[in-house]
Amino acid sequence: MKEFSVNGNIIAYSIVDPARWQNVVFERWNTLSIRSNQPLVLQVARPNLDSNNIRDYEVAGNGGRHFFSYTFDDHILHLSGRNDPGAAMTLTYQRSADGRQIVLDGRDEHGNMLHATLEKVNKTYLLNEGRREPLTLY
Repeated sequence: MKEFSVNGNIIAYSIVDPARWQNVVFERWNTLSIRSNQPLVLQVARPNLDSNNIRDYEVAGNGGRHFFSYTFDDHILHLSGRNDPGAAMTLTYQRSADGRQIVLDGRDEHGNMLHATLEKVNKTYLLNEGRREPLTLY
């Protein structure tokens, strides 16, 4: 995350500041997660897959990650809380011409003005990479 501010005050990167977003992940499905140091009630029961295909395994045991469902239209991003169904945000978004940055502006669920400039990070998953050489155990 390149830049983050709350109510016009720029907040430097910190893993302990509860107001500061540490990172944001847009999943391939309509899930967005925000890592922050805000308290979160963990779901410790088994994940549920009901007949309506509503998943809750994303929020089970993920301390520090707040999950949202999202929809978007005409440069407006609507977030609906999965950890806390009462949490909702409406943010405007702008993408850079090269697609490497997204700028978000709006209000959080507490009414604070937010501004975040996200930079794309190309994530490499080791399971997709495979082994370079065979592994010998003995």
